[in-house]
Amino acid sequence: MNEQVKVVALDLDGTLLNSNNEISDFNKDILWRLKERGVHIILCTGRPYNAMKKFRDELSLDDHVICFNGANIVDKDEKLVLDTSLDTETSLELVKVGRGRNTYFHGFMEDKWLVPYTNEISEKYKARTGLTETVGALEEVEGLRFTKMMYIGENALLREIYEELEEKLGERVYKAFSNPNFLEVLSGSSSKAKALDFFLKKKGLTPDNLLVMGDSYNDLEMLKFAKYGVVMENTPEELKEQFDLIAPGNDEDGVGRYLKDFFEL
Repeated sequence: MNEQVKVVALDLDGTLLNSNNEISDFNKDILWRLKERGVHIILCTGRPYNAMKKFRDELSLDDHVICFNGANIVDKDEKLVLDTSLDTETSLELVKVGRGRNTYFHGFMEDKWLVPYTNEISEKYKARTGLTETVGALEEVEGLRFTKMMYIGENALLREIYEELEEKLGERVYKAFSNPNFLEVLSGSSSKAKALDFFLKKKGLTPDNLLVMGDSYNDLEMLKFAKYGVVMENTPEELKEQFDLIAPGNDEDGVGRYLKDFFEL
């Protein structure tokens, strides 16, 4: 067993979860075996806590979980121990950009999923996450402070929005694509890497003790932060070519197969 690695951090969608939005029995078995050996298993997702809790429960994890791409950390007692939500001024500016670009967007504020209107996009997101939406004009929400904001649409348009946000808001916001059609925006003080750094310091550990697995651009910082950054075979080529460690795809039990070999289970 590799004794140096004390923490394994796993993205959910496209990494630990297969295309059926499930954790395979093989992956579960490997993670349980690692947990029995004292390895911390940290789930790191762009999802809110209430859309990832079932996976934490399935794995019987008693460690922190990282939600909203690092904007929130929830401890084993379901207490929020880190919150880097956006301020109201920036949140309203993000809504204004979405309106100006005539694209669908929605946001999260604490445990609420805020949508300006329902459509096919919101219904698909609802089916995938199991969330229940609150519908209405987002700029009219009292004390609006997004934990995370998302623009959803064609990649070319989202790249234009990315550049507009870069120009208008700069380092006030953190921007990343969780897939080509999802542009996620958080506080500039948020990222999965920063949340993992917070956790490691609490445990008296360093990035040398960390193995990370992910598949998309919102995983980039934590993949580079860890001593062992492992990308999935289903990762976009542009991102995958930046890393030497590659696991089988998420539909091939990639997480479990890689960890089984790495830890010589």
